[in-house]
Amino acid sequence: MSAFAITLDTATPRFKRLAGRLQGSGNEQRFLLNWGTRVRKTAIENAVAKGGRKFWRSMARSINLKQEGGRIVVAAEHVAAAQKQYGGAIKAKG
Repeated sequence: MSAFAITLDTATPRFKRLAGRLQGSGNEQRFLLNWGTRVRKTAIENAVAKGGRKFWRSMARSINLKQEGGRIVVAAEHVAAAQKQYGGAIKAKG
């Protein structure tokens, strides 16, 4: 699995400024959910745009958005997602 997550306490300064506009209004979680939804949509579009018969469509279908407490996680749960992202040797089990 390859995942990307952000919480307001570990965000970049620019992201914190954007989120700061919402603080105190009770909309922080909604902001993160909207952000995560857009990231997920972009990731799916990028995977589908790569073409091919099966692999990238399968990768796109595996991209999910999860709400975990005070954070939003966008993750590609395809078995080869981390391999495509980070590379490295492929070893057979056993």
